[in-house]
Amino acid sequence: SNSVVGRGGFSPTPPQIWPKHHTRDERIRAEFAKAIKDQNIDQCHVIYQRERTQLPLENREIYKLRKAIVRIIQEKLKNALECRTKSEFEGKPKSQAIQLRAAVEIANRQNSRFPYARECMDLKAYKECQDALREMGEEVGGDLDSGLTRSSSLKGEGGAGGLQKSVSFSEADESDDGSPAF
Repeated sequence: SNSVVGRGGFSPTPPQIWPKHHTRDERIRAEFAKAIKDQNIDQCHVIYQRERTQLPLENREIYKLRKAIVRIIQEKLKNALECRTKSEFEGKPKSQAIQLRAAVEIANRQNSRFPYARECMDLKAYKECQDALREMGEEVGGDLDSGLTRSSSLKGEGGAGGLQKSVSFSEADESDDGSPAF
């Protein structure tokens, strides 16, 4: 009969399900998502350094990434501020200062590192951490360095640790003594 033509000796095999193949763009997006989920801000910068101009993110995705980084940093700053009231840090001003300084330095690094979340320095928690560090500097007796609000690691990276001043053209043309600089 015609119904058996073409079936001679053939038995169908079960379908094979192959593992999902991720494109390069999907892989990079997944790496950023994992870094944000793990609250690993430095990993975001490592991914950026590796990919540089080949970064597959659209402007909207970079915006969302930056906002996620700001939320993480804000949480870290608030946790550092709360260490002043925790019993485990009571009577240990240096430990408190270390926690505060670490949180402030993470925020400072965002001024010069991907995703360039400069708005971290406008956060209320950031300013409160800086004020608390100044107060602690007086309590500890100058044991902390005087540049608490400035990250020493940023000096080589071209950042000023958030202490930037906008200058008009007329101010930029003058030196410290008021005379024109050439």
